[in-house]
Amino acid sequence: MDAGSATHALLLHVSGPGQGAVTAAGIPDCRDSCTTLVPAGSRVSLTAVASSGSSFNGWSGDCTGSGSCELLVDRDREVTATFLPVPPPPPPPPVQHAILVMRTGNGRVTSKPAGLDCGSACTAKFDEGTAVALTATADPGWQLSGFGGACSGKSCVVQLNTDATVYATFEVVPPPPPPDECAGLVPQGVPPPQVFSVPPEREPSTECKPGTTDGSGTMFLPKLTSSATPSPWTYRFVGLDGVVKGSFTDRNSDFYYFDPFEQASGFVVARYNNYTPSGEPPASVFSVSPAGVKGPPQYLGSNFFTAAINPVGGAVTADIDTFSAGSDVVSWDEGAHRRWTVHTARADWVGVDRKGATLVIRADSTPRRAFWIDPSGVAGAEFDFASQGVRLVPRVGDGFFVYDMQDSLGVGTAVAQIDSYAAQTKAAPAWLAARPHKGLHMVHGGAGYALIDPAGDVAPCSQQIEVLAPSGKSCGTASFSIANGACKTGGLTVGYDGTVIQQLPSSMESYPDPNWGAHSCTWRYWPGFFR
Repeated sequence: MDAGSATHALLLHVSGPGQGAVTAAGIPDCRDSCTTLVPAGSRVSLTAVASSGSSFNGWSGDCTGSGSCELLVDRDREVTATFLPVPPPPPPPPVQHAILVMRTGNGRVTSKPAGLDCGSACTAKFDEGTAVALTATADPGWQLSGFGGACSGKSCVVQLNTDATVYATFEVVPPPPPPDECAGLVPQGVPPPQVFSVPPEREPSTECKPGTTDGSGTMFLPKLTSSATPSPWTYRFVGLDGVVKGSFTDRNSDFYYFDPFEQASGFVVARYNNYTPSGEPPASVFSVSPAGVKGPPQYLGSNFFTAAINPVGGAVTADIDTFSAGSDVVSWDEGAHRRWTVHTARADWVGVDRKGATLVIRADSTPRRAFWIDPSGVAGAEFDFASQGVRLVPRVGDGFFVYDMQDSLGVGTAVAQIDSYAAQTKAAPAWLAARPHKGLHMVHGGAGYALIDPAGDVAPCSQQIEVLAPSGKSCGTASFSIANGACKTGGLTVGYDGTVIQQLPSSMESYPDPNWGAHSCTWRYWPGFFR
């Protein structure tokens, strides 16, 4: 306006994202942009009034600050009021609940969402409604036994609608159960036998001997051929199919011994003539193939000696004829070739355990003396052998059971045992001492023992083989029945390949000519029964 004018313009503006009005006495409320003519020299008091949901933020132009605006309108004036929206109030804090974990034993508990990582006890808060998953991790040697409280079992998810307590229990991992000692040793049902029979020969008497088998499934079956003296015997080599592979004849009597030692394939035979008449061939060792073919004999300097099978292959002999000259202990391989020879003052009994360790026992002193020879032929020091046993039967693993021979069955009773390379015997195990007069043979590749009924008068006519674990635990019994009535049984054997061979009682053989008393020889067999 002109300087001489009587009024001035008052320009009011309402600005900002908020809403409100500028008021003054005698001036209309202004909510946007307003222009009012005010008498020159007037004093105007402006007030900013925020609308609901807005707030006054301050003046600009001819007024500043956020208080009232007092203006002297002595010229044109312009004022802006800025309003801002009032921010909504912050939401209330969420409701939370606490979860307490109590641990027993050794382990760790963590949570998802994160917040818990617990040893013996810890707590954390989570928003209401949160699903908290707990994971238990056991320390080495421990395992989670289970959750308790707000969870159960082996997993835990807690829906937090209230405070919760969870118990986590860890326990020591128990040792694994001992392996089943009888696994693979329990006898199966006994099927009907296969049969091999040799017809009688016209001789005054007949004698059959128990058979055995090598590892290839060849049966060795001895039968007296004639009543001549010395007695000729026929040794047949028969496959498990009942087909004769080969045979040969040799003599045997009270003074002639013929021991076939089972091998993985074929046999090693120790043939010796104790107290043989002058001019007889000396004792020898030779191999026999599964087809019954004899290898060249290896002659020994003495006719009076002892021998034993080597469970790892071959045999061991010791001559005991000329004591003044000492004894040669000889190890033979599967082909009847010498491995080594150890000369000693005297050797009365020998045995080889399943580690190939040879034990030599001398009976020329009280107490007896003994020493070991390792598989390479190195002899150890002598030691006192207090046991009166004379027969060494290999144990599972190593060492021997020591048997006496004080029974009419030729089986004896275990009186002691000795560990491989040990210098003293110890008591026979109670489980074996409680089963006297039983034959003992390895079964299932040396994993257990077969305790075999000897020949004898029994009713009903049957023989049993009990299988035991190395600890002596009984794994069951197989019955090889012959007939319902009473009988006098013959030999029952278990061969290298687990084949069971049973002699038919002589009373059940055929006698075509009762005046001669000769009869057939029959062997019942179960191929690989204890393989």
